[in-house]
Amino acid sequence: MRTGDKALLRETYAQTTHAAVSLERFAEDQHRQAVAREREPTRRRLQETLQQRAHEHRAAAEMAAAKEQLQRDEIRALRQDRDRALLGARDREERQAQEAWLWRTRRAIEAQRQARTHPHGDALVESGRQLEEQVAQLLNRDGFTSVEVTGALGDLGADVTARTLEARRVVVQCKNYADRRVTSKELQRFGGAFRTMHAADIVLIVTTTDFTRAAIDYARQAGIRLMDGHDLRQWSRGTPLTLD
Repeated sequence: MRTGDKALLRETYAQTTHAAVSLERFAEDQHRQAVAREREPTRRRLQETLQQRAHEHRAAAEMAAAKEQLQRDEIRALRQDRDRALLGARDREERQAQEAWLWRTRRAIEAQRQARTHPHGDALVESGRQLEEQVAQLLNRDGFTSVEVTGALGDLGADVTARTLEARRVVVQCKNYADRRVTSKELQRFGGAFRTMHAADIVLIVTTTDFTRAAIDYARQAGIRLMDGHDLRQWSRGTPLTLD
């Protein structure tokens, strides 16, 4: 073979080899592109899934933050309501304490005025009805039952009724006087009726002043209990009532 032919052959071989390599590379590129095209939908779905999950995570975080903020706002509102309630309660307590102090001051001034005018001034009340209610409250305090303010008019009326623990019926008539004593005639008018009209086992006459000597003697004979202004004052201060 001639030298020129050998050179041509080598060149042809080299070109053929290069073309084969290029073709192989082209085939590989086409294969990779085909695989990439096949994987593209999966990649896109994966990317969309990741984006959706990231969005859901952000939404969940925002919702949790909003819920936490709402809880903080509710706690703040509750604390504000509590503070306002406490402040209102303190204001009411201060007003009530001030009103109570004024009431006690007025009562003390009135008691001092009455003490200068009447010997039993601190046992006086403003009206007969208040005396009846005071007696009823004291009976309740001392354990009497079925206590009732009847408020009947006249010397034959029973102002307060109650029962002892032994179920004995107690009938009370109240005499709210400021400057005179209860007389024997007043006791006699009531003493003749308390058993027949009121079926009383025990009768008690309460006055804010005192009883005449004749009234005391009659009460002893008739079995009537008496309570003068001094005894009423002691009863009001806590001394229990005994009707044995």
